[in-house]
Amino acid sequence: MRILYANKYYYLKGGSERVLFTEIELMKSRGHTTAIFASHHPRNEPSEFSDFFAEEENYFNANLAHKAKATVKIVYSLETLQKFGEVIDAFKPDLIHAHNIYTQLSTAVLDAAAKRRIPVVLTAHDYKLVCPSCMMLDRGKICEKCIDGRYIHCFLTGCHKESRVASAVYTVESYFNAWFKKYDSVKKFICPSDFIKSKLAHRFPESRMTILANPVDLSSYDPAFEDDGYYLFTGRLSKEKGVLTLIQTFKELGLPLKIAGTGPLEAECRGMAAGSSNIELVGYRTGKDLEALFQGARACVVPSEWYENAPLAVIEPLGYAKPVIAARIGGIPELMRDGESGYLFNAFDPEDLKGKVRQLHGLSTGDYAALCRKAREWALAQFSPQRHYEGLMSIYQEALSKN
Repeated sequence: MRILYANKYYYLKGGSERVLFTEIELMKSRGHTTAIFASHHPRNEPSEFSDFFAEEENYFNANLAHKAKATVKIVYSLETLQKFGEVIDAFKPDLIHAHNIYTQLSTAVLDAAAKRRIPVVLTAHDYKLVCPSCMMLDRGKICEKCIDGRYIHCFLTGCHKESRVASAVYTVESYFNAWFKKYDSVKKFICPSDFIKSKLAHRFPESRMTILANPVDLSSYDPAFEDDGYYLFTGRLSKEKGVLTLIQTFKELGLPLKIAGTGPLEAECRGMAAGSSNIELVGYRTGKDLEALFQGARACVVPSEWYENAPLAVIEPLGYAKPVIAARIGGIPELMRDGESGYLFNAFDPEDLKGKVRQLHGLSTGDYAALCRKAREWALAQFSPQRHYEGLMSIYQEALSKN
């Protein structure tokens, strides 16, 4: 099979790109031929079609004249329509798999495919299909005002980056895609969680959606069934990740906490942690440094305060045989078994978080080791690349049969 992937970036920018790269390697390793279409970026991996990539747009750091040009492209990119069409004609795919195409590429990707009668499947990594701002958040609080197609609320609240102008752009984009039925050509929407499927069901029939967990090759992770006694947070230091709640909770608990990551709240986090010898912000870590942090942790904490879809922050620790203490919100509960791979606590409830941390901290050596083993065993089966490949091939074949 020849599969053409489309994603706005072709480097490991975030979780969606991790899924993209894993899927490409899965397909290649099993004899399929793949290609990629993206936007230009200096960190992109090499690609045979990079000369056809769309120009990257940076709306928020542009001057007024360029912002006007970027606004049009965000809503609909004629450049993408032409260039992606050229890639399709050159590569001749059997199927197109779109990931994050918004902002840099636009739904012109879907039109170029439809014009050539190439079936498309699309993975919903976030809530863009029902929320112009994609996160269903308004100034750090859960918001579902746009979910039934009333996108004007994005503009009225100015929720996207707390900017009325930016929110207006994304409001227009959402209405444009809805009014002109840009998603009608998508054969299947791939939902990494049942939770996101339930939200997309406000706009699309369930027959066009299917659930497929994101793939992670946890078999290559080196597990550690012992620990150095500290708790670990990894990720972006931003309000929706619940990091401020986490710091306050551990200040009161007095237990060791390491925070790995950077983000807009880094200065505020450091200020909150100042004077608390049990809390350490270790900055952005990757590779062996991050692996060592996972291996030494007693548990990882995911205190999210937004509708997480399928965060790797929950999945990856399980590969290292580390239990997870995570908020019961969004798709998170689908990624673990409460009491068997860690503990769930009620989101926005610091007291419940404290209780779950104390519960795990008080486990005997034997009970803790058993919990670690169960966590890893379950995750290895649940998120295996082979399981993802089989699910993906079933989706691809169904899309081809409907074309």
